[in-house]
Amino acid sequence: MPRTWFNIARNSDASASIDIFDEIGAYGVSAKQFITDLRALKDVSKITLKIDCPGGDCNDGFTIFDALKASKAVITADIIGCAASMASVIMLAASKIRIAENGRVMIHRVTGGAHGSADDLDAAAKVTKQFEDRIVKLYMARTGADEATIRDYMKAELGTWFFGTEAVAAKFADELITGIQARAFQPRWAKLFKMLPAALFDSAATVNPEDKPEPEPMKLTAENKTRLIALLLIATASLNADEKTELSNLQTDAKADGYDPTEDVKVAKSLEGRKATMKKAGLTDAQITAALKVEVDEAAKAALQKKKDALKASGLTDKQAEKVLANSATASAQEAKIQKLKDAGLSDAEIKAALKTGKSDTEDGDDDSDDEMDAAIARVTQPLRDEITALKQMGLKNLGGGPPLNGAKPPGDGGEETPPTNEAELKTALAKCKDHTEKRALIAAFDKSKKA
Repeated sequence: MPRTWFNIARNSDASASIDIFDEIGAYGVSAKQFITDLRALKDVSKITLKIDCPGGDCNDGFTIFDALKASKAVITADIIGCAASMASVIMLAASKIRIAENGRVMIHRVTGGAHGSADDLDAAAKVTKQFEDRIVKLYMARTGADEATIRDYMKAELGTWFFGTEAVAAKFADELITGIQARAFQPRWAKLFKMLPAALFDSAATVNPEDKPEPEPMKLTAENKTRLIALLLIATASLNADEKTELSNLQTDAKADGYDPTEDVKVAKSLEGRKATMKKAGLTDAQITAALKVEVDEAAKAALQKKKDALKASGLTDKQAEKVLANSATASAQEAKIQKLKDAGLSDAEIKAALKTGKSDTEDGDDDSDDEMDAAIARVTQPLRDEITALKQMGLKNLGGGPPLNGAKPPGDGGEETPPTNEAELKTALAKCKDHTEKRALIAAFDKSKKA
């Protein structure tokens, strides 16, 4: 992985860490890549920005500053080395700035070079002044100092260096970070400055850069993280050999960085989320379609098996369950019709006869049709059977009775419309009821008389 001057990493708790640990634009990596990786973070709510940077190009610096300010995240800047030149501008994108006790903030005038005609030099001078004027206003807004004070700081021959408590006193920082030793000033950065104060090298004398080399950059860039999440969203069976190798390598890098992609994969698991993540990771439309088709097919197969298991549990054979699933729309319509007939007070036999009469004369039947109809009727009439079962469980073993209620008298019986008074009467009355409506009324009346 090529070396770079920054690292951006998303944490598992919707926060992110950004490290700027070298000259902006070093190693041929421009601010454009920084912006690309920053935008890949998308919905993070907090960013911790760690800075140990000697500065760099004004254009790059303002590009980074503006992008951070445009972020919706709450940014905390930690100066754990130096924030010099344009790095002292970038830190101003944070709402809170902390600095190590021997950390350094350095501000100076904008410098640059130009060649060409007098017009070219004038144009360069104008741009330089515009950059400087904007920086002055940012420093004023941060510290509350007036313009003359800020410009005096910047005009000093060495620039002005604020160490730890000095930075807090001048309001370039909000508070000290205690208990840590700032990173040593890198000797190779000396060429970037006209002159440097001796105290700059004394301030971190206990830290030897050779003994404590710069930490290796994180192995996973934001782009690689996106690619890892996309590959994890795809069923392993759909990956080719190269993609499987790539996934294995990315997982190794993630483990080395201490990054667990589980939560990010969960976030990306919605259909649109999967599509967007795979697209961003460079998968073609064909690859995305194939990957999603595998997932959809597997989900549909699992759902179908679940329905079949439920139908079999209700008493249907394999063949009957498959028929119901194959004609689910027809089955649903039939159950709706059965419910209407049941509500009209028809018995099971009457419902079955009505459904048979309503069938087309041209429709061929088979041996399973009666069984399927019985199963459908059983599902609809289950609540009534549950009532009777519950009644039996209350101790009414030998059900008997008298005439049913609500004007429903047993055929040939001129008895009065009174509820059964004992189990024998209830049994007789239930046997003489014409349909389920009468049975319901009888059971309800018997319950009521017992409670009374």
